[in-house]
Amino acid sequence: MRDGGDTALSLSKEEKVYPKKEERKKVSKKKETLPENWQPIGPQRDLAEADEFRDHARAKGYQYSDWHAAYRNFQRSPYNARNKPGAPSPAIDEAERAAMLEEFHQAQLRRNANGQGRG
Repeated sequence: MRDGGDTALSLSKEEKVYPKKEERKKVSKKKETLPENWQPIGPQRDLAEADEFRDHARAKGYQYSDWHAAYRNFQRSPYNARNKPGAPSPAIDEAERAAMLEEFHQAQLRRNANGQGRG
């Protein structure tokens, strides 16, 4: 139908044709459970965060079509304890953690060599 000088064709709701549900193209990928070998991509602010995400996803039986996107959302979530006000930020990175562990181990060896060890 045309309205005066308007060249646009308008259809009433009854005239519009919608594809049936089974005829619509599936746009999203199939959802699946977390793969056993899943690892996060990119730098991590806390080494335990990915482990917590894996445990939570498996415990709840979550299924996603994009697990990396789900993890990024988990990292930004206000329900993530790391995002709550006053939450401690990771104080040291992995290299510092390894150096501190090595220093502790060396000190323990020195104490044991001097007969000051536990036990």
